[in-house]
Amino acid sequence: MSIDTLNIGVDIDGVIVDFISEFIKTYHQKYPRFKKLKKEFICRHSIESVLGLFEEEVHELIEYTTIYGKFELIAGADRVLKQLAHHNIFICTSRPDRHREQTESLLAQFDIPHKKLIFRGNGKKLDVLLKEMPRFDIFIEDNLAEAIHLSKLVKQVLVFRQPWNNNCLNVRGTLKYMESWDQIHDCILEYQRNLFPTLL
Repeated sequence: MSIDTLNIGVDIDGVIVDFISEFIKTYHQKYPRFKKLKKEFICRHSIESVLGLFEEEVHELIEYTTIYGKFELIAGADRVLKQLAHHNIFICTSRPDRHREQTESLLAQFDIPHKKLIFRGNGKKLDVLLKEMPRFDIFIEDNLAEAIHLSKLVKQVLVFRQPWNNNCLNVRGTLKYMESWDQIHDCILEYQRNLFPTLL
C-alpha cells in the first residue's frame, strides 16, 4: 500500500445512486390519491415528517424501493470512484443488512470499486467505521445528522448537496458541500496534495 493512500468512506443512496427518484415512484404507486411528491419537497431527511405519513408507512415505502427500485447512478459517481480506486474505499450504508444481496448486486451492476461494503446497523456510521479503520480521511455523505457526527473524527466530511441537507448553517465549518462528483474528485486531490505535499 502506498504511503499516500487515503481511507475514504462513501454512502450509497443519495450519493452513488439516485434513491429518492425511485422512492417517489413507489410513493405515487402506493398513494395515487395523495399529494404529488417532487424531490425538492423533501427538505428533511425524516421523510415521514415531510409527508405526514406514519413512520411504519415510510419504512414500507423504503423497503419496497430498496428491493424493487431501478436505480440510476448519480452522474459521475462510477467514473470518479474508479479514478480513486487506488485508495481504500469503504462503502458504508444505512440500508439494513438484510438487503446485502441487493446492495452487492447494485454495486456490481455499476462496477463500483470498493475495499469493503459496511452496513451501519442500528449504530452511527462513525462508530461502525472506526471498527474497520482507526483513521478515515474523507467521508462522502448526504445525511446531515450522520455527516455532523462523522465530522467529530473524520478529517474531511463532504456533503453531497440534496434538498434534505441544504439547510445547515455549518457554523463549525467542518462540512464541505459538494455539487457534483467532479467537485468531489477535485476536493480529494486537493486534500491529498495538502497532506502529502512532497509526494505529489
